[in-house]
Amino acid sequence: MKKQQSLLAVLVNYGDEQLQYLKKVVDELKRFKNYDVTIIIQSNIPLTIIDVDLVNVIQLEDYQLLPLTCRKEIWDRKDNYDVFLFGENDHLFKEHHIDKHIEYTSILPENRITGLIQYEENEFGFLVKDRDYIAMSDKIINVISTPDKYTFYSKSAILNAKSYDYLYTTNKYIELYRALT
Repeated sequence: MKKQQSLLAVLVNYGDEQLQYLKKVVDELKRFKNYDVTIIIQSNIPLTIIDVDLVNVIQLEDYQLLPLTCRKEIWDRKDNYDVFLFGENDHLFKEHHIDKHIEYTSILPENRITGLIQYEENEFGFLVKDRDYIAMSDKIINVISTPDKYTFYSKSAILNAKSYDYLYTTNKYIELYRALT
């Protein structure tokens, strides 16, 4: 039998307005069948949510920086997990998102990384804002260059610092972290 991969999910929570959705996110993560999931929440308030492994209450002057605290949590645990996810308290990740990330990571060359696109649906299942991608608005540029065998994937650069969701394998996270520090 194949060993489950370990996944560390570090989530950001600010205030108590979206706690019901945060619980839904946690429930979904803990339902994963192919991953042993650990959940850490970086929050400005104490939380008691079933199935959360650790809550770090963070005091900052500027809470726009709260998502950046996830990076240190991941770095400190980089040797203990196979896959890392960090995102906001209202972004629902499904197991197939992780599966596809791992599949595409194994296909793409070392100088490419998979990405996520956030979108929102209304109660009828239609995309909000007439099919706009909410997290990116006008902050995305197309960087498709010379055709190669990977052109069936879209290659883009996101310039919006508010796009806080990331999904990495261990080796790619270590490589990116070292490049940024």
